[in-house]
Amino acid sequence: MLTSSRWSENWRAVAPSDAVPVDLPRSKRAWANVQERVRTLPVGTTVVLRDGALGSRWRCRRFAERAGVRLDRTYLAMPTVSAPAYLVQDSSASVAYFCRAILTVPPGLAVLAGPVEALLRSIRLLAPWRVVATLVPGRVAVGHRA
Repeated sequence: MLTSSRWSENWRAVAPSDAVPVDLPRSKRAWANVQERVRTLPVGTTVVLRDGALGSRWRCRRFAERAGVRLDRTYLAMPTVSAPAYLVQDSSASVAYFCRAILTVPPGLAVLAGPVEALLRSIRLLAPWRVVATLVPGRVAVGHRA
């Protein structure tokens, strides 16, 4: 099994090298502290919001709005935001392509290959991109301090 440290910096593939990473906290107090820290960044600074909580699409948008960050693009981070093997742009075409052409049974699940493949087939056929995007909790959102 691959360790999370192997993929922990993959978010850098979608942002400039001088981007400031911001992990969205779960507590309200920490949220306010991180917002204040982001508000003090110079205008134009690239900010990368990372959130692995359910509702991350909404949480990233809300945080960005309150911290003075204009989001340019958002990615689904799979399997986790802390170690994303895939960063798929949060758009219908990108998610549909990912589900159709890339999503497969993970290595090491040979015993469950049949049921997992059936689940993946149903996702490909039935799940619109918004459902898939909602089910994936991790987000990496790239924007700039406005």
